[in-house]
Amino acid sequence: MARSRSRFALLAVAAVCAACGGSPSAPSQSGPLRLTVEPLQTLVGSESTADFALKLQNTGSTPVTLAFPSSCQVMPYIVERASGRIVAPAGGGWVCATVLTSLTVAAGETHVETVHVAAARPVDAVMINVPPGDYSIYAKLEDSTYKLQSASLPFSVR
Repeated sequence: MARSRSRFALLAVAAVCAACGGSPSAPSQSGPLRLTVEPLQTLVGSESTADFALKLQNTGSTPVTLAFPSSCQVMPYIVERASGRIVAPAGGGWVCATVLTSLTVAAGETHVETVHVAAARPVDAVMINVPPGDYSIYAKLEDSTYKLQSASLPFSVR
């Protein structure tokens, strides 16, 4: 029984990723930088979780150093598809430390941030917790020079 439930959960996660097309969102590009969101394949999981990679790629021939006014750099946003309401971060904006930070992406390299989303779980500092439902995720980056937002990628958690 537990084994068949695990297989069902794995198939459900695969179906969710297949519904996303298993490919990245369309990139947002500014100069040499491209920002995308990709679903991550979950080997062991359930239909109540979804994992994503926020990818910032430098397609140029020189390093790019980004300067941020806070600890927030490449940030995920989760939108309820039916209403268009941002559900994560709560209130529409992340709480970040007010410190200057920087991020250097070498020429031809990609910086990756991993995002874990879970439905109806107790609050977990590692996961973004949302009610079961249908959502879209996008990534956003705003430094002193570049303002990027990836295309939205639909997903569901149950």
